[in-house]
Parts: sequence; structure tokens; C-alpha cells
Amino acid sequence: THFRAELTRLRAEAADFAYAELQGILPQAVAALADALGHADPQVRLRAVRVALSMALKAAELREFQQRLDQLENALALWKSPSGTLRR
Repeated sequence: THFRAELTRLRAEAADFAYAELQGILPQAVAALADALGHADPQVRLRAVRVALSMALKAAELREFQQRLDQLENALALWKSPSGTLRR
């Protein structure tokens, strides 16, 4: 229905806006995390270390996933014939 399509479009627009806002504050968040790594309270430092390590591992996983996706897309492109149809 038209309503459902419009709702889906608006949700995607809101998600895009939220993502852009988060990208904008990312430098501040990284600086705050770096500050927390030097905090006097060892519990604060430990939490900051855990967050930093978790984020680093997630970034490595995403990088590997993107590389694998790129390889699959390249393989699919090679598998397609010049006319754009798949070879069998």
C-alpha cells in the first residue's frame, strides 16, 4: 500500500539522519574515550579499555566482512557475460 511504502521511506530517512548525526559526533566520542583511558579511577579506565577493545574487534570484523563481500561482488561480475546474463 501507499501508506506502508511512505512509512518505510520515512523510517529510512530517519535512520539516515540519525547515522549522519552519529558520524558528526564521532570525533568527540573518540576523544572522550581517550580521556577515560587516562582517568584516575581504575574502574573507569577498565571500562574504557573494554569499550576500546570491543570497538576495535568489531571494526576488524566489519573490515573482513567488507573484503569478503567485495570479493563476492567481483566474482559475480566476472561470472556475468558481456550481455549481462549469467553464464551456466
